[in-house]
Amino acid sequence: MAIHENYRSDIDGLRGVAVALVVLFHFDVRLFKGGFVGVDVFYVISGYLITGIIVSRVDDGKFSFSSFYIRRIRRLFPALAAVLIGSVVASLFVLFPREEVDFGKSLAATSMFFANMFFIGRNGYFAGDSSLWPLLHTWSLAVEEQYYLVFPLVVVFASRWTPRVLKTALWTGLAISLAICVALTAANADFAFYLMPSRLWELLMGAVLATGAAPEPKSRVLREALGAVGIVAIFVSGVVISKKTSFPGFAALAPTLGAALVIAAGGKAGTIAHRLLSSRALVSLGLVSYSLYLWHFPVASFYKSWNGPELGTFATIGLGVCALGLAVVSYFVVERPFRFSRRLWPDNWVFPAAAMGVALLLGVSATLVLSSGLPGRFSPAAAALAAYQYQSDPNIVDPEAPPHCLIETLKSEALDPACLTPKFAHDNILLIGDSHADPLRAGLKVIFPETHFLQATATDCRPSLGKQSDPYCGRMLQTVLGDFLPRTKIDGIILAANWQRAAPAELPELVDFLLGFTPNVIVLGPLPTYRGALPEILARAAQSNDAGYVAAHRVGERDALDRQIAAALKDRRVTYVSLYRTLCDDRDCTTVDGKGEPIQWDYGHLTPAGSRLVAQRLKANGVTLLPR
Repeated sequence: MAIHENYRSDIDGLRGVAVALVVLFHFDVRLFKGGFVGVDVFYVISGYLITGIIVSRVDDGKFSFSSFYIRRIRRLFPALAAVLIGSVVASLFVLFPREEVDFGKSLAATSMFFANMFFIGRNGYFAGDSSLWPLLHTWSLAVEEQYYLVFPLVVVFASRWTPRVLKTALWTGLAISLAICVALTAANADFAFYLMPSRLWELLMGAVLATGAAPEPKSRVLREALGAVGIVAIFVSGVVISKKTSFPGFAALAPTLGAALVIAAGGKAGTIAHRLLSSRALVSLGLVSYSLYLWHFPVASFYKSWNGPELGTFATIGLGVCALGLAVVSYFVVERPFRFSRRLWPDNWVFPAAAMGVALLLGVSATLVLSSGLPGRFSPAAAALAAYQYQSDPNIVDPEAPPHCLIETLKSEALDPACLTPKFAHDNILLIGDSHADPLRAGLKVIFPETHFLQATATDCRPSLGKQSDPYCGRMLQTVLGDFLPRTKIDGIILAANWQRAAPAELPELVDFLLGFTPNVIVLGPLPTYRGALPEILARAAQSNDAGYVAAHRVGERDALDRQIAAALKDRRVTYVSLYRTLCDDRDCTTVDGKGEPIQWDYGHLTPAGSRLVAQRLKANGVTLLPR
């Protein structure tokens, strides 16, 4: 059952493809919205190569656990330590105290190869702010190393019997892990994404190839076909799969099977796939793939923390060049010397040196956490703004608030009936919209106490009569527009949302429909939004004393969209209120209330203070919720 340890240039090329997909995804290149599948390809490669090494050494009677783990430490730890040290230094200049504490905790988890466990439940991999965790990508290393703590024991134990025992064990483990992955993806995709048991099958897919548990293609025609299908499967996965895909689950079969087919077909040189993957560019990229994987994410993360989450074309190119440059330097200065030089790093020093390195990193982690993120790095004003904690509880500003009236994906399926219950002898106004509309109700209730507000809002659900992309949004709108309004008398409707480009075309039709139920329809236009969280932008402006920093991070297109919506509704019997002009003039926008509290807690959602301020200004500007 042993395999040859001959070098295969096509596998280095496959590494290059895998790391390119991951980097392009993290650098927000839209074509490769599924580029995260590069990690799945890496797992198959790792399972194939390392299983082959273990099995061949076991067969030759030369395997030892100490030698195996020395090789793993030499391969992984030096480059990882360099990236962690570099990230610590960068974090001191970029991250605010609260972020620094989180970074310190993730540093400890990464140092101990438990990053996957740390990130479960803290931040979904596909969440918008996940890119601001500089060490998030190290979850994949943790999964792999947890696997290799156990796998050599399985091989050594199975080798005492016939080769069939190991092959049967590998196929059995693969099937069980795949079943766990599919079931867990349906129940909790976050857990399925991060946990080793639900990722085990991807590494085992490479292992079954390495041990001959999967049949080797014999004919040239078959190898050509399998190699071509494998490359296409990987590429299509990187393009078609997206954050909205239920992943890993069955969807992960495409890139992993693709990688397995490429490896199986490329054992003998000469196929088109082998020649393509053996090109100098891909092989060179594959050689630095580990260092590039380690460096690219912190580079992008720290940039986004400072400049905002959106990457333009020039920023993407610049960050790519920076990450690749760091990877090349890391490969030649750190990775290769520590991996291959016994003079620089004798075998008998590997375990003590690694232990001391981990201890040092844990000490740095403890310092960052116990010092509350070293707040002395920032001015008091900047530290206070950066420490702003958003309070989402509507009862803070409205003690009589009804149950939660915002449907959030995977958290609630329907509105609480109290959200749509009118009050007798009151003016009843219905607020319809998305998560940007949700906080408005609290401020309106305080400033317009004579009015009873009903609410129907759902995350990422902009009101329209068109087909909604998310089922929960469509159900909520059907409940309100198709069931509630036809049988309930209300005095007015307010529409509010994080309006997008389609709003000027879609809103007139919706307004005409709603005027059939009440003559009083109010449309609240878009709020100003920012490239990043407003409290942090304000903090950086205060720290750098840069008067233009906030304006430079404001999304300029919102003003134009506000004017377009106003123009689209000017001939309708509807009241249009520009929230943009409520908060902004031609020079600047209001960003804090009278007490200095930020009025938006992220890129655009109002805080309780912001909700009150907007409602106060609407009333001061003569906006009435009902015609008198």
